[in-house]
Amino acid sequence: MKLAIYGDSYGANSDEGTWPRLLHNSLGVSQFDNYCLDGSSTEYSYLRFLETYNSYDMIIFIWTSPNRSSVVTDDNGIFKHHAIIHPTFDIKDIINFHNEYLKKYPKYFSPMESRLLNHIKHESIMAKSVYNNRHSIYFKAMRDSVKYHFPNVINLEAFGNASIYRITHADAYLQGITGYLFEEDTSVRKNHLTYKQNSEVANYLFQHIKDKKIDIAETFKDPLKYYTMSKNIKESGFLKRG
Repeated sequence: MKLAIYGDSYGANSDEGTWPRLLHNSLGVSQFDNYCLDGSSTEYSYLRFLETYNSYDMIIFIWTSPNRSSVVTDDNGIFKHHAIIHPTFDIKDIINFHNEYLKKYPKYFSPMESRLLNHIKHESIMAKSVYNNRHSIYFKAMRDSVKYHFPNVINLEAFGNASIYRITHADAYLQGITGYLFEEDTSVRKNHLTYKQNSEVANYLFQHIKDKKIDIAETFKDPLKYYTMSKNIKESGFLKRG
């Protein structure tokens, strides 16, 4: 059996002890490929899916926020992801982010790609008024397309009421950390989860796949019941701000 995972940072790390690696070991698959990318959008994951899905018998697709978008270019058939746009970001922050990105990696981009990034500031301003409606339609279409091409796809939500994010949020809240974005010690937290939480996700997902006794989405809805929360800030791997 050949397994592929698509999505964002909630599945991007496949090191030992992470849920993608543990699941791969438990299933005993002959081939495992992880196409997840930190900070990427559904468009990016969908493009990678279309490019590769025919090679696999099992696919896990992590659906990130529909409000994310990417600068994705095709370099001789190889998709390259450069950055994200999000309608909740301040326009000034978006412009500064992309200006710094171009300064940091000037040799990485072709002239066409550089022009694309330079135009993001204008697209971002327009996005405030049209982004949400446009992307909700795109998002639904991509989900339907993935299901059409691969009917047995295993869908996981990155954000929302039944999402992996709820584990991270619950763990942070118990440590007195609030907000949407969390600073993390990546030696402690992989895929925004502790090693223990990674193990638990892998275990529930294995049961979800093998005997259908557990619906993985139901465990995300009640993280305090199904997942081990950190006892203190050091164990959690969260970095206090300030």
